Amino acid sequence: MRRAVAEKLAVLPEAPGVYKMLGASREILYIGKAINLRSRVRSYFHSGGLRELTRLLVTRIEDIDWIVVQSEKEALILENNLIKEHQPHFNINLKDNKTYPYIKITTDEAWPRAIKTRELKKGGLYFGPYTDLPVMYAFLEVLNEVYPLKKCSQARFPKGFKPCLYHHMGRCLPYCTGEVGAETTAQLTAEITAFLKGDTENAVAILTRRMKIESSLTHFERAMAIRDRIRAMEQIKERQQVVLSSRDAFDVVWPHLSDGVILFSVLCFREGKLMDKHTYPFETGLLEGGEERESSGELLREQLVHFLVQFYAERAYPVEEILIPFSPSALPAAEGDLRALLFETIRRHFRGELPSGWDGPRLSQPLRGDRVRLLELAESNAKLSFFELRKEREKAAWGAQIRDLFGFKKAPRTVESFDIANTADRAIIAGMVHFADGSPDKSHYRIFNIRSTTRQDDFRSMHEAVHRRYGRLLAEKAPFPDLILIDGGKGQLGAATAALDELGVKNQPILSLAKQEEEVFLPGREESVKVPHDHPALRFLVKVRDETHRWVNGRHVKRRDREALESRLASIPGIGPRKIQVLFEHYDSVEAFLAAPDEALDKLPFISRSDVDALRRALQKPKAKTYKLKVPPRD
Repeated sequence: MRRAVAEKLAVLPEAPGVYKMLGASREILYIGKAINLRSRVRSYFHSGGLRELTRLLVTRIEDIDWIVVQSEKEALILENNLIKEHQPHFNINLKDNKTYPYIKITTDEAWPRAIKTRELKKGGLYFGPYTDLPVMYAFLEVLNEVYPLKKCSQARFPKGFKPCLYHHMGRCLPYCTGEVGAETTAQLTAEITAFLKGDTENAVAILTRRMKIESSLTHFERAMAIRDRIRAMEQIKERQQVVLSSRDAFDVVWPHLSDGVILFSVLCFREGKLMDKHTYPFETGLLEGGEERESSGELLREQLVHFLVQFYAERAYPVEEILIPFSPSALPAAEGDLRALLFETIRRHFRGELPSGWDGPRLSQPLRGDRVRLLELAESNAKLSFFELRKEREKAAWGAQIRDLFGFKKAPRTVESFDIANTADRAIIAGMVHFADGSPDKSHYRIFNIRSTTRQDDFRSMHEAVHRRYGRLLAEKAPFPDLILIDGGKGQLGAATAALDELGVKNQPILSLAKQEEEVFLPGREESVKVPHDHPALRFLVKVRDETHRWVNGRHVKRRDREALESRLASIPGIGPRKIQVLFEHYDSVEAFLAAPDEALDKLPFISRSDVDALRRALQKPKAKTYKLKVPPRD
């Protein structure tokens, strides 16, 4: 696995969003959605049953990027938008013209209608998109029942045209008779728009009254149908923020300040659709010493102005609006001057034809509605990006701290750690774990079955494990780790350094960590190095040592149990080493063997029916005896 990929897998958030698999040239190979980004993306690299096409994709992944959203529906919509924009090679089944439907209010017609459409055209009000079609149809039904919208598509009506049944049912105004004026149409459109934007209280009140009337008349089926419509409205009230009804191009910018770093998160919306995310961290020494919160806000506003000019110089695009978390009048530059500066910056770098009448992006601070939620979304992405950046810093920091603390020539990036496990003189093994850039790399974990001793001897066992590991690396001309960590005190460290000396390895950074007091021992020093227990370098070494201990003890228990089972099997008449090996190749536990059907056991090589019967008799646990208490008879 590539190091960049491993690092990204370690910091993936447990949040809904869209992920992008990137190739060697940063080209987008695949775009996918996830309810939980962490578990979904990691599954590509830890699942055994991947399809051939997916395995091919994984071999070409060099990096991963993601965008966090607030719900599964938003992830679905954003995935659809990005695939249509970038057409990745591995999104083969999604390269079609499918779009999710909208509800359109036809304000471009003389009288408004509510219709379903999959195309965004000029004119009309669009709401959606809706990923759940049954819910959308229920919504349309509620709209047409509660509000007297025009039902037919006829644009003109001849003189003397008679109203249809919908009018007589009170579900349509008499548009066809010419009795509906512009004022009534405007009021109706305003009510419908408010309803579609989430103000459903009026419509729910109307339906609730009707439901009660039907129920009082014992029309229970009609009442239940109205109840289902109310539930559908509550379900649709969940706002979908990633795609807006606007066709404008606008960006949402959020600055996040922490630990001397200002990180800018930019969400780019084109034609009302979220199309991309950018993250830019900037180091700053202006806030060292814990300055007041007011000065922090002043710094953010000042740096925001500098960032906007730099960002649009590099990625020139004639956006209509830039949403920011500050009032434009509170920025250091005058609002008009900043807009003119951005206009000139974009005009100078933009290679296409600028829209007519466009005079630079408007800067605005939304205070309510959907766009406030877009700012919140940008803030969430900024915080997650900063968390990722901080993790990267921590990975780099521990190496420098170890270098400075113990006097090594360079900061280590790779560490290999050794530990011994045994039970008295049984199942003696050594384990080694490998850390790269602060994270475990399990593909390089190793277990050594100790052959040089048959009794408990940690020093000889450590010598053998280190000698075998680095003798092999020398033979393969493979790189050595930047640091070797030995679990134990001076004795274990001496055994490891003796093995390196025998191999002719010189100047290899190595140290040992004793468990009780967490003392650090270095070659050539009599006394241990006492490090404060809260020191970050020591905490990292303890983390590596504990992972080694976990790894080797887990494998030791498995080997010890297997040896005990082998001894038990060998005591059964007719069961020899070859048959025991066959059993272990086919079954990983006694329970699995006992639960296997006769047909499967009959197919085992070298094992006869009499062997199976003998094994079952020997391995089945005796049933516990039950005793009945004798109750004395009553007098």
